[in-house]
Amino acid sequence: MLMSPTTKGHTAMAYLDKKTVAGFRDRASAWLAVKHPAHTIETIKSGRDAWTVAHGAGIVDECYRVHKAHDAHIQTALEAIFPYAVFRDKKHY
Repeated sequence: MLMSPTTKGHTAMAYLDKKTVAGFRDRASAWLAVKHPAHTIETIKSGRDAWTVAHGAGIVDECYRVHKAHDAHIQTALEAIFPYAVFRDKKHY
């Protein structure tokens, strides 16, 4: 579920709640088990690979369509899902 708190008329960073991110983690793990069984959430070391898994698992599409999230919001979720992945991109909200 996308939450978007506001303060004084300005929209603060929108974010995906913990329950949603946990569901995404489960989907990413299941996708890896089927498509790349030699890998797990913990073996994903690059942001590029994390994005590839997220696209394959349908996470990115859902974030855009359902949650109206931006790439920076998705990357924040991916950083939580893939604890060992290094992201080179700068986030812009």
